[in-house]
Amino acid sequence: MASTLLWASRMQADTSNPELHFEAGRTERRGAPGHPRLRRAGRFGARLATRTGKVILALIVLLIAARIALPYVVEHVLNERLARLEGYYGHIDDVDMALWRGAYRIEGLRIVKTGGEQPEPFFTTPEIDISVEWEALLDGKVVAEIVVVRPVLNFIVQGGGVQEQTGEENDWRATVDDLVPLTINRFVVRDGEVHYRDYGASPRVDLRADRMQVLARGLSNVRREGEDLPAHVHLESRVQRSGSLVTDVRLDPWQEQPTFDLDLRLRDLPARELNPMLRAYAGVDAEGGTTFLYSEIHAREGRFRGYVKPMAEGLSLFELGEEGDFFDVLGDAIMQLVAEVFENQGEDRLAIEVPVSGTFESPEVDPWAVVGSVLRNAFVEAIQHGLANPGDWTTAEEARAQRREEREQRREEARERRDEAQQQAQERREEAQERAEERREEARERREEAQQRAEERREEARERAEERREEG
Repeated sequence: MASTLLWASRMQADTSNPELHFEAGRTERRGAPGHPRLRRAGRFGARLATRTGKVILALIVLLIAARIALPYVVEHVLNERLARLEGYYGHIDDVDMALWRGAYRIEGLRIVKTGGEQPEPFFTTPEIDISVEWEALLDGKVVAEIVVVRPVLNFIVQGGGVQEQTGEENDWRATVDDLVPLTINRFVVRDGEVHYRDYGASPRVDLRADRMQVLARGLSNVRREGEDLPAHVHLESRVQRSGSLVTDVRLDPWQEQPTFDLDLRLRDLPARELNPMLRAYAGVDAEGGTTFLYSEIHAREGRFRGYVKPMAEGLSLFELGEEGDFFDVLGDAIMQLVAEVFENQGEDRLAIEVPVSGTFESPEVDPWAVVGSVLRNAFVEAIQHGLANPGDWTTAEEARAQRREEREQRREEARERRDEAQQQAQERREEAQERAEERREEARERREEAQQRAEERREEARERAEERREEG
């Protein structure tokens, strides 16, 4: 009895205190030293207080600080290297890091010619994205992909108080190695622009290729036995705001001497778009017509061979009543006469195929071959559009690919024949099944007819027997 009263008094005291709560059949005070949250916090604090915990915490703080400082460090290093270019000065505005995808982005790159004030910078781009190719990384190769957005490249001829700007003074491969300390496997240009400017000519010349898209692949692939030209560069661009340029280059990036196969196709460029260049360098201008250009170059071991094939259709250099200086109009008339004489009358096409060969230091052109090409186009047979000898430019890799395609085509034809035979056999089986089913159906119908006739005879017999009974 005494113990029961003591227990009741304790329960009343406990319920009078609002800080006590019943949980899972027991009471405990929130905020008391034994609460699980406080126990976990205490254990975590105790771990941090150890030497290992302090080291881990310090590493975390260092990593966060390094991530914050890394873009500024990279920007400073790159600007220092760009400031040491031979004959040029470069600067970038900002660097952004994306460690989660192994990439960094260069913003506002600008390279200008030093030693004088140039009207146009040598190279500008608002953005270059450099990232690790994860697919290659999984194969054990550390290679990078570069994407250059809206770059502008300006080549300038010396004259008119402007110094030459061709980029030959600097080793740009070393510059790229400084900017990208990884082997480049894939290179992409989006919406690029290239200019050839001659400020000393009268009128000034500005040949431009814009809307340029470039895709270069296989620049660092592992060399395979018998694979002569493993890398491929494909370029598409608009020329003088109207013509269409397509260029494909297959090359070996490991060779010290240039080793490549190149084919180039420039189509549908109105001749009037070339008038600044024609006036400056030839003293004539075009009133109408369309120009084209085709070329194939094959380079091995420091030597090259190939051809350049310019052509024009419907070319008009002179019109009656044309205004201008007398000698300019006379020059246009003479050039129009020469063009009329040497164009193919059936096709209204003026064309020439110029064979080129030699070394890159000393190229050679056969003048008699040029003359023969002009005469053949004018009086024998018109030079045709397109690449002249595409079969001669097939690389070993392309030949193997062609053989693979042929084997695959033969296998596909065999599969088609096998499928056709299987389909015909299936159709024959289905037809046999249909005929057997028809025969079974006919047999069932005959049995049913026989049963029906027998039933009719039995019914007639019953009727006759019934009639006889009635009569008897």
